[in-house]
Amino acid sequence: MKSPRAVVALALLSLWSVSCSHRPIGGTAMADDDVRTKDRGPVFADPSLDGDLEVGTVQASRVPGAGKLRLQIPLHNVSGAYLPLLVRVVFKDDAGQVLLGDETPWENVGVPVGTHYHSVTSLKELATRYEVHIRRYKP
Repeated sequence: MKSPRAVVALALLSLWSVSCSHRPIGGTAMADDDVRTKDRGPVFADPSLDGDLEVGTVQASRVPGAGKLRLQIPLHNVSGAYLPLLVRVVFKDDAGQVLLGDETPWENVGVPVGTHYHSVTSLKELATRYEVHIRRYKP
């Protein structure tokens, strides 16, 4: 069993490695919950996508009747050629804690030249925040 310090150190190392290998893109995402709107989460993209991909403002809303968080992620391919991507979304609660089991696997998303909207929905109603991770798919 690992000590609490080792667990914290491992978590910090993981966050640092992600922050070094990805950069934030575009504006922040917004969602309306209980008549209040707040900043909901960043979009991180692999630096190799510079000049090939622009990510617009993520549109977040609640699924009527289910209460789950639905995201529309605008991906604008400016590369001039078909752009294969991997996209992953991690959903979090209002305190910013990751909701275990409420994250998507890396999904292969092919983006033709122009704008493509990628949709994803949380599995849990507690989801109010998220992080979107995007990287180039290299077969």
